[in-house]
Amino acid sequence: MQQGNTKERIVEAYIELESERPVEKITVTALVERSRITRKTFYYYFKDIYDLMEYRMEREMKRVMEETMSQPDPEKALTQLYMYIMENQKHIRALSESVQFMRRQMGEKVYQYFYNHLERIGMFKNLTMPEAAMAVQIIIFSVMGVAFDAPFKDEADVKERVATFMSVIR
Repeated sequence: MQQGNTKERIVEAYIELESERPVEKITVTALVERSRITRKTFYYYFKDIYDLMEYRMEREMKRVMEETMSQPDPEKALTQLYMYIMENQKHIRALSESVQFMRRQMGEKVYQYFYNHLERIGMFKNLTMPEAAMAVQIIIFSVMGVAFDAPFKDEADVKERVATFMSVIR
């Protein structure tokens, strides 16, 4: 069997298992049994279950982003992206809950901080509650993206990113 086919079999076994049980209950043992490979073969392709989950998510997100961002206008692109998210909420939620606990916990606290701050300085007086919540969500995802998506080099890099971020949201 070709290497690509074996890796795909592992991914397909993961997808099948994911539809049957919570992500945290998927084991390497279950994956090797389902895909009919050895443990050694699994570890040839992936470091662990989280590595497999990340591989699957990156591959899927690449496909989805290529499809959605090829739409002729932003409204259609966002609609298609959100439709994908709606249709795959169970998988996305499972990944989020199992892999990004810290990010979620931090995100909630940062969200509340920015919400309170923006309310205090009067940013919401011309916004409806859904608009205010959306504005804060945009900010929080930006804050968390900057924090987690690229490693900080040093204190100067942190200060530069904060200054840039603040100038953008003003």
